[in-house]
Amino acid sequence: MTNHNEPAELREKAQAAHRPSGQMCASCLMLVVRNCSKLPFHAMKPLKRDADGTIVVRCDNYRKWSHPC
Repeated sequence: MTNHNEPAELREKAQAAHRPSGQMCASCLMLVVRNCSKLPFHAMKPLKRDADGTIVVRCDNYRKWSHPC
């Protein structure tokens, strides 16, 4: 859960330590509609940890995009 009372630099560090799954981003309708970089990834369900320590999460805003062809 996000703590809005903590300094912005701490929130940014928490955000930088988490990222959405790249496969999900590649097939997400929301990527076409908007920039998702400001979403609270640190508050989303963790899937795994990368070798560099970054936590990969399941994006709560993921919407599967189906190609029309």
